[in-house]
Amino acid sequence: MGFLSNEEAAALRITRMILHVVGDGEFQPEPELAEVEQEQFFLDRLQDVNASGLFKFKPTSPTKSAIGDIASGVTSFEAGAQALAREFSKWHVGTSVNGAFFIFELNAGVAGTQLYGMVKYDYKAAVERTEDQGQVHLRRIIDAFVEDKKALQKSCLVRVVDGVVIDEISAKDRMGSAPNLTDYFMKFLEVERDRSDEELNRSVNEGLRQVLNDTRDLLPGKDVGLALAMAKDILRNRQLIDEEAIAEAVFTAAGNPEGEDERKLIQRAINSQVKRQKLTGLSFKPDAQVLRRSQRRRLRTAEGVVLEYPTDLENASVKRTVHADGSATFVIETKRVEDDQIVRERAGASN
Repeated sequence: MGFLSNEEAAALRITRMILHVVGDGEFQPEPELAEVEQEQFFLDRLQDVNASGLFKFKPTSPTKSAIGDIASGVTSFEAGAQALAREFSKWHVGTSVNGAFFIFELNAGVAGTQLYGMVKYDYKAAVERTEDQGQVHLRRIIDAFVEDKKALQKSCLVRVVDGVVIDEISAKDRMGSAPNLTDYFMKFLEVERDRSDEELNRSVNEGLRQVLNDTRDLLPGKDVGLALAMAKDILRNRQLIDEEAIAEAVFTAAGNPEGEDERKLIQRAINSQVKRQKLTGLSFKPDAQVLRRSQRRRLRTAEGVVLEYPTDLENASVKRTVHADGSATFVIETKRVEDDQIVRERAGASN
């Protein structure tokens, strides 16, 4: 799953919100918006950041502490959010684009759980504010703001359970090199990466293996090794790996079956592994070394013969021919045999 469960994502609602302009000018604290406005638009943007947790708060994070104070009632939402916005504006470097910084308190229908979201947009002319009897209101969001997803620069979701801020958060940064955050956003949040690119690539590797094993009967020649090598080769040459890239690699390796039932089975297997490997909503660079690493095939014949070898050697040093009656012939060519011994029979083994 992503940062939110499917049930949480469906039930997500904004209960409070506040807006500040951040940039070069002097910071001006603003009051909490009297009403939640343009809720569906902002919920859609928050769904965009619903990625598997890749970052975690450091124990010393002042942002983590500030959110905890808001959630526990030590600080009011308005005062706490103003302090957070002031801190964000302080870290906002001179080369960054002026922006609109929103903070949301959210409810997803789970007892004892609160969620907080922070979103920073390019400012430009996107947000207009009016004064109405001392209350600041969001008057409207112009069409360009809604249509241009690139206007969403930085975003994060934080979970609080029974008054305790959970270390794992979801965060995205358009200006960072995916999946990393820009320096000042990292400093504001005071977070660190929970998984390296190498670890993410290992998760992809394992996910591909599981998907292709689970859909073996749908693969050309039911050859998992060949399909796995093809899928890894495709991903190794992508600029970024994400859910779409993984699905494309798997379907290509499976020969792009046209049947709707077959495609649904493959997509279901992909979705399951993306969730299991915690890759939902993430994008990251391929690691050529990890994706090049050979898998090992292990098989047992009806006669009790066990073969194990790197899949890179298939159709080279190891050749397998499957006959019409289901029998198979293996030919192994080697420079030399390096180990040949009689091993102890395992307990319970039989001829």
